Amino acid sequence: MISKDVLKDIPSTSGVYFFYKKNIPLYIGKAINLRARLISHLRNSQFDQKEKLIIDQSDRIECTKTISEFDALILEANMIRRYKPQYNIVLKDDKSHLYIKITKETYPKVSLVRRENDYKSLYFGPFSSFRVTRSLIHAIRRIIPFCMQSRIGKTRCFYAKIGLCDPCPGDIERETDMKEKVRIKKTYLHNISLLKKILSGRSQLLLTDFERDLAQATKSEEYEKALDIRDKITHLNNLIYKRSFSNPYEVKNISLAQITHSIQEFMKKNFPNGTEKVGPHFRIECFDISNLFGKEATASMVVYENGGLEKEQYRRFEIKTVKVISDFAMIEEVLRRRFKKTGWRFPNLLVIDGGSPQVRIAQKTLLKLDISIPVIGIAKKPDRLLRSGEKISPAPIDRNGPFFKIIQELRDESHRFAKKYHLLLRGRKIGV
Repeated sequence: MISKDVLKDIPSTSGVYFFYKKNIPLYIGKAINLRARLISHLRNSQFDQKEKLIIDQSDRIECTKTISEFDALILEANMIRRYKPQYNIVLKDDKSHLYIKITKETYPKVSLVRRENDYKSLYFGPFSSFRVTRSLIHAIRRIIPFCMQSRIGKTRCFYAKIGLCDPCPGDIERETDMKEKVRIKKTYLHNISLLKKILSGRSQLLLTDFERDLAQATKSEEYEKALDIRDKITHLNNLIYKRSFSNPYEVKNISLAQITHSIQEFMKKNFPNGTEKVGPHFRIECFDISNLFGKEATASMVVYENGGLEKEQYRRFEIKTVKVISDFAMIEEVLRRRFKKTGWRFPNLLVIDGGSPQVRIAQKTLLKLDISIPVIGIAKKPDRLLRSGEKISPAPIDRNGPFFKIIQELRDESHRFAKKYHLLLRGRKIGV
């Protein structure tokens, strides 16, 4: 059994930790702060049965320090894949782990898959969060472009047009000059080899290669090439040292019971009148508006329920009646349309991305519709919550607690979903 005394010598750096029982890893995890994460394991063992089993059955802990969270993410995935620890197998949502799959074909394709489904491709992982894995892929594509299409199309894909699939396999196949075709095909295959290097945990070697290439390009006065390599070095440094790949639920191994308790405490403190007991089906809906000077205005509705984001219940709205630049009028339109829908269960809490003005307009709209639902807004710089009522006021909350992390997650997800639809409409308008 692991005691708190064991953690005295654990460093407060990023890295990967191993819970062992007789030299067999029971659980492997990553952390930005190893000591803080392991202390949270001990605390959570008082509430969560899985955590208790890990602590009770382990006889020692080992840690491997890394220079960044990115390296910890890659090392954790590789170690879980190698050892397949008992308590890493069952995920919170009972889904299979995610893998990054690279096919073995003329033009290797990259995709995210839930399980290893053939014996021909290369797999990197496992990763336990779709959001983290998608973020990782997007960040790497800015450094090393590659194809994620399942088949080669007759025209260039959208990602080729914005430089994330370059050279595009479709362009390579349509190239008539054989020398040029061989050259750009070689470039594409080289990009895939660089991707494999990053996912194998050899990003530092790649950074050294880029720095060497930059020196050579500068010396030979190939300034355009040098600028391109410089940008890749910048993006790679950001990926390794600055970018966060933390998931609000995984960081502290939060159980559903803890999340439910955190929500209950928040609701009691901020909306004491008529607050029902919070259960696993407590529903939160978060709304955000996206537009460019009022054009192609869209809104999103993302949903939290059953201890996680319910993506199949997400909804998007194209603003139809508002012809002026007014986020307030757009919020009112969207809420009216949402609550006219039959068959959509009402939320227990409504979240608006914004401050007091946005909360006020949401509250007024619900009042006009004769609907009584608590409303909170999440304002930025720094992130803080505001609650509805006779007077819009700050909502007391534990900023390190799970519920605050959930609201931040909802805000980010609603912003992403609204912006994605807005960009889609803009693209349609200009014919992209």
